[in-house]
Amino acid sequence: MVNGITFSEQLITSENFAHFMYTFLNHANGVTKGCAISNANGKVYVQKGYFIVFGRMVQIIGTEEIASPDVVSGQLYCKVVFEVDLSKENTAEEFIQGVFKTLTSTASYPSVRQEDLDDTGKVYQMPWCQYIKQAGAIKDFRDLREILDLNSIWSAISSQNTQYKGEFDDYFAAQRSTILGMIAELEGQGYATTAEFNDLSAEVAETKKSVSDGKALVAAAITAKRVATAATDTFAKMAENIKKIVLGSGNAQPADVRKGKTFTNDEGIEKAGTMPEYISGTKGISCGLNDSGLYYYMGAGYWIQDGSGKSWVYMSRDDVAAAIGLNPDYMLDSINVLGKQGKIQSMAGVTITPQTYAQTVWSAWKRMTGNVEIAAVPLPPASVIKKGYRYWIGGNYVDGTFEGYVPVATDLYLRGNNINSWVASSTSTIRFETGQITIVDAQMEFIYGGKTVNLAGFSRLCIEGWFRHNYGNYGKNIVLYASDAKLSTGDNIGSVSISPQQTITNPVINFSLAATKYLTLRFDSRVSGVIYRIWLE
Repeated sequence: MVNGITFSEQLITSENFAHFMYTFLNHANGVTKGCAISNANGKVYVQKGYFIVFGRMVQIIGTEEIASPDVVSGQLYCKVVFEVDLSKENTAEEFIQGVFKTLTSTASYPSVRQEDLDDTGKVYQMPWCQYIKQAGAIKDFRDLREILDLNSIWSAISSQNTQYKGEFDDYFAAQRSTILGMIAELEGQGYATTAEFNDLSAEVAETKKSVSDGKALVAAAITAKRVATAATDTFAKMAENIKKIVLGSGNAQPADVRKGKTFTNDEGIEKAGTMPEYISGTKGISCGLNDSGLYYYMGAGYWIQDGSGKSWVYMSRDDVAAAIGLNPDYMLDSINVLGKQGKIQSMAGVTITPQTYAQTVWSAWKRMTGNVEIAAVPLPPASVIKKGYRYWIGGNYVDGTFEGYVPVATDLYLRGNNINSWVASSTSTIRFETGQITIVDAQMEFIYGGKTVNLAGFSRLCIEGWFRHNYGNYGKNIVLYASDAKLSTGDNIGSVSISPQQTITNPVINFSLAATKYLTLRFDSRVSGVIYRIWLE
């Protein structure tokens, strides 16, 4: 398949254009306008402008702020790069494939990753500056930007081409008569012919081209060393540019650089590192805890060394505590780990006596230093437990044998259990006997409640028993009163009538009163009977 990139109705992609620019600029990168770089207040700033990286043009709008990594102690070697990562995908709203980032190392300035984006490479890092970061400060700041002065380059090329052509034309014009005389003389002596002279002219032209091509190669080689040089520059200019080439700087030695990596220092000679590599998973020599935190010895000859020649790293106590999830809330107050004091207090042992109310055995988040004991509770006798019920405690139980009557919350009297503390106005006609209240020919006699009763939510008083009217009709025979004082009849709130010579069972007195009162029952008109139970509904 053939793609006509610069033909009508054909498509040119960003990859196509980047290839053209990369080739056109002879593989050079750099700033084309603006992009001044500086540092202040522990940060790096790049001003607005344009630059080209691997044939791709980038614009900075406004001021780009590049944060510097925090350093608590020691120092970091930092190098700011603009990274192109073609493995990422841009969107119409956001540029994702290019970003400024800061590479760091504790040993020396980090190397950059520069893959061939014009082939199969994806990542290319273009250096902008380097510095050493210490606690709160930047020092040894060095501008690493490459500058592409396109106007001066093409102006120089045009000027040098004109000068170059003029120099050659002037030289050959000045020598023409001399050369023609020499040719005539040589021809007279039989040494040369016009055809041979033509061949010599061709060789001179070839030499001229060779010189031009050689200058282009030299210029490209110098430019590749980050000193921009045009093929039309004079040899003197090229010589000056060669002197500007920085072969290397620094005081690093082979023992300071990882094995398998190369570097240069002030000597300007490429050297190979000899520092041994620390293979992931290799067991270190020892570890321990000091005032700084948790330290770990890796052995001799690695990146960081103390006076013993051993390489070591450490984590602060707070970082270790956070890494292992240390929480003082779950530690005894007598324990201190990594500077974290436990918070759980101690509490002595205690014996708990069961009560009718809830008891707090121990406070939350405390450690018991003794036993928590609960006093024994004896089982009640079967005779006090209602038959058909079982009392259970701690795996032991007693089945009830009591067959008596047990009142409920609404009972006022139940077979001898005088819940409302009733008293009789006359013990001769109203007698409280075992299991019942007996009424004998009562006329205007009362039983008075000894406690107040809340009548709210109730509408009738129920009586279990029987009653008989022995004589003539004298009106109401059982009357219910509500009063604010003991032994007082108060207000009549309900009654039941019994016909002469009639017996009724289980009478019900209806009422309507939502209040807390003392209750009184009056028996008149020569009433006799027996009461087993009185309750509210």
